[in-house]
Formats: sequence, C-alpha cells, structure tokens
Amino acid sequence: MAALHRHPLFDLPSQLQRAWLVERLARPAPPGAQGLNDGFRLPGREGEPVPAAVLVPLINRPQGLQLLFTQRSADLPDHPGQISFPGGRVEPGDAHVEDAALRETEEEIGLSRGR
Repeated sequence: MAALHRHPLFDLPSQLQRAWLVERLARPAPPGAQGLNDGFRLPGREGEPVPAAVLVPLINRPQGLQLLFTQRSADLPDHPGQISFPGGRVEPGDAHVEDAALRETEEEIGLSRGR
C-alpha cells in the first residue's frame, strides 16, 4: 500500500495556516486548472450549461483546518442526497460569480457574506 502524502500546510501551526492559504489563493489559477469539466450531463439536461459558483469554506480552528460540506436534500430533483459545497446557480442580480457563491451560501447554511 502506498504511503499517503501529507501536505505541508497541515504541519503549520493553526494560526499560520490561514496566512498560507490567503497567500496561495491570491495567486492566479494555473492554465491547466481553468475551465475543467468532465462533460457529464444529467439525462434531460441538454442545452447550454448554466453558470454556477460554490464556496469552499475552510474553518481555521485551534485543532487545525476543517472543510465544511453540505448534504443536499434527498427530495431535490438535481443531485439529490449528494455531499457538496454550498453554492448554486448564478442569478441575474449577482454582480459576479463570487457574489453568487456568497449569496447561495448565506441562503443554504446561514453563513453571512461578511464572514
């Protein structure tokens, strides 16, 4: 069995993890990571894809970083029961994709945009 790779971020004290993330997330995405899409479309979902945005909430706690996921309701027509990041469709009133992710997160889990 192959050894698991531990990322150096997790070896930093928790108070330094946030600064490490902020610095790296401020960098532009590498060209090879832009516009990734596996092309999978649900049956009956032909046509142009709908722009959407998600928030990847990283919580910096004393015991270390934690990642927040949501579980979609089993009654939803799209992706029922799936584990996901909070977010969703970009609406006409959203100024940009970041605004859509923040709006959807506030609607879904009550996390205010200022947080």
